Amino acid sequence: MFVLLHQGGWDEFLYFSVPVVLGFIGLRYAEKQARAKAETRASEAGGESGETSLPTGEDA
Repeated sequence: MFVLLHQGGWDEFLYFSVPVVLGFIGLRYAEKQARAKAETRASEAGGESGETSLPTGEDA
């Protein structure tokens, strides 16, 4: 049952890295959804220029 205990450190690395990677993926997914929603709202409002109110990283 406790096969993954004290296997030289690789299992502790997984205990840390898997939640970090999942959090990163979730954050990227949420950002993608927010950008799509902002673009949809902008196009519905007649702003077909492609500009959104979300920062792109280039604005900083």
